[in-house]
Amino acid sequence: HLGHQPAFHPLKHGFDKWFGSPNCHFGPYDNKATPNIPVYRDWEMIGRYYEDLEIDHKTGESNLTQIYLQEALNFISAQQAIQQPFFLYWAIDATHAPVYASREFLGTSQRGLWHGRCSAEIDSSVGRILSHLSEAGVSENTLVSSPRQRSRHFCS
Repeated sequence: HLGHQPAFHPLKHGFDKWFGSPNCHFGPYDNKATPNIPVYRDWEMIGRYYEDLEIDHKTGESNLTQIYLQEALNFISAQQAIQQPFFLYWAIDATHAPVYASREFLGTSQRGLWHGRCSAEIDSSVGRILSHLSEAGVSENTLVSSPRQRSRHFCS
């Protein structure tokens, strides 16, 4: 919820790269029935939820978390290739309306779409990020933190 005005854009507040939605759940957008939330890569809008980045209203199926995950993995690889320290803030919104999970995680939890399937996909994605840090050879020199954790820990 950074805000959709240019003054609030992450690239104006210290980030070198950005992938995401500036104000993911509120307008003004031009379709109130199915909010067509914009998604950006740096300064360029690459598409909108429901239109270019599909979310199925009935099943909650969408590959958005996988897109966010791939962006994170690509970023880590790029930083490791140039051997630069980096800060990755991975804030996906799958458990915040509109709620969604990719096909692989649909029907995998008795806790439903929000608390079950989305959480399972997020957990799996964090595991992939941690594995990628290890494979890139930077896990021993990487601080990983969660806003829900009271303490920080190093990858192992």
